[in-house]
Amino acid sequence: GIEPPTRVALGRVYPSPVGSETLARVGDRIWVGGDGGVARFDPGEEAWERMGDRIRRVKALDYGEPYLWVATDGNGVWRYDVTRGEWRNWRAATGLPDDRVFCIDADRKGAYFGLGDEHGVGGLAHIDASGGIHPFEQKGAPETTVKSILVREDGILAGSLAGLHRFDRRTSTWSQLWRRGYMAVFPGLGVVYGVNSSRATFVFDGATPFDRIDETLSGCWPLRDGRPNLSVKSLTE
Repeated sequence: GIEPPTRVALGRVYPSPVGSETLARVGDRIWVGGDGGVARFDPGEEAWERMGDRIRRVKALDYGEPYLWVATDGNGVWRYDVTRGEWRNWRAATGLPDDRVFCIDADRKGAYFGLGDEHGVGGLAHIDASGGIHPFEQKGAPETTVKSILVREDGILAGSLAGLHRFDRRTSTWSQLWRRGYMAVFPGLGVVYGVNSSRATFVFDGATPFDRIDETLSGCWPLRDGRPNLSVKSLTE
């Protein structure tokens, strides 16, 4: 016969005071961003602390030592110096291409951001460790809003409303790997995974053609039109 479902204890729940659009780990603290701003959670004390009183509508967080970077929809980019406890803000009034920022990929040298109108014109920009703003304006660079970024040693993958773009660091040139709608990208072990606007999942290595892996996922979720009926927020391997 069929075994009855098993209830699994997931432990205590700690509701975020700001919503839970995105999160990042910095040392032993968990940072969470949402429509209400930014907060950090201390697991040892089991307590929340709201951070950055003027920050709202957070879309993404990422940590590149010693900075936590915050992307917001309408409030530009914020950076928190974990060592000094200081905030800094970049907005269109101070040189940022757009105050609407949707994604981020950070490291010790700075952070890359996807910016623009949620449904139209936008692009990609980099803020270096000293605070300099560098928009990507080369031929072939994304010209619609970038909503997904993956920075690798050999280049950058940027998923925009127009498809998936690749920047080659060796030649400093852009190419377009995907042209049929939006593609979000996630790092895998030696490969890159992509999820398009139709929720179909792909895997590719470098610039090789895409291979669908819908069949791999089809047994995990209900199907719609032959594809998994799910909305992918993150993907890890």
